[in-house]
Amino acid sequence: MYLIFCSWGAAVLMPWNCVASCLDYLNIFVGPDAGGLDVFSIYPFANNFLVIFGMMFVIVTGNKYSYNMRITGGCTVSGIFLLIIPLAAKIGGMTGFWITFVVLQAFGFVCGVT
Repeated sequence: MYLIFCSWGAAVLMPWNCVASCLDYLNIFVGPDAGGLDVFSIYPFANNFLVIFGMMFVIVTGNKYSYNMRITGGCTVSGIFLLIIPLAAKIGGMTGFWITFVVLQAFGFVCGVT
């Protein structure tokens, strides 16, 4: 049981670690063209803002979905968002900045559900 909880903890924290460690990458591709917006202060807000709403969603509608469906679906969608984030940042400029911001908000919601 201990090994299962440790594995689950690593699986939940790994996407957050990826986003936290890619702020320099996002700053290189998006930062100079972001119109003076600070990537280091805005993206963590975007990432954590909807986590609470994801958790409230689970509290309200959690009995409709099985644990297997929530965990598998959440990890799958998180993986898809982790693939989209670098592609959105590569667009650059304000468009890339706001697309990445929206993707990070959706990612935070999914992590809250998972």
